[in-house]
Amino acid sequence: SEAFGMLLVFVGVMVLMVVAFSRQAKAELRLSVARPFFKSRYDYRHQWIDMIESFRSCQTVDSILDMLLELLGRTFGADRVTVWLAFDADGSFHQVRSVNSVSPPRPLTATHPLVLELQGRGEILEVAEVIRKENPEWQQFVLATHAVICAPLQTPDSLLGFVTLSHELRNQSYRQDDFDLLRSMTHHV
Repeated sequence: SEAFGMLLVFVGVMVLMVVAFSRQAKAELRLSVARPFFKSRYDYRHQWIDMIESFRSCQTVDSILDMLLELLGRTFGADRVTVWLAFDADGSFHQVRSVNSVSPPRPLTATHPLVLELQGRGEILEVAEVIRKENPEWQQFVLATHAVICAPLQTPDSLLGFVTLSHELRNQSYRQDDFDLLRSMTHHV
């Protein structure tokens, strides 16, 4: 029984070390603690109904993209919002919609670090977590879009495009509630 007790203590210490040093484990722990105890920023039922009603009248890809841009601008306080789609003709991702963006940046190739990161993750990407300051491709993209988060538009098989949001006008950082709502919007689209 003494050896079993020592084994339990050892396993417990190892689990605590993994949680202490793993960003993913910290994020999951923070999420599991925050959801039951903190009030959500959004009324998700209202947001979901608003989203469904908004997309109901959309009949074309252009109208869906216009509505997505409008919803993102209305829901999140970002001063810059962009929508990017993959073009079959050249295999690159082109900015097709934007809010308060000066001129469209150059298209991103399929080998651009952002595209590779989105394909690898399939989840919302916080640009500050993965930006490589020494990589000029990242710098050019962030300077052109002011992107803080990127959310993929995808099917189970491929990345169709993505959306970017800049900092919020209210000087608040994006929280898990924002990620959940943005994830549901992009999955719906």
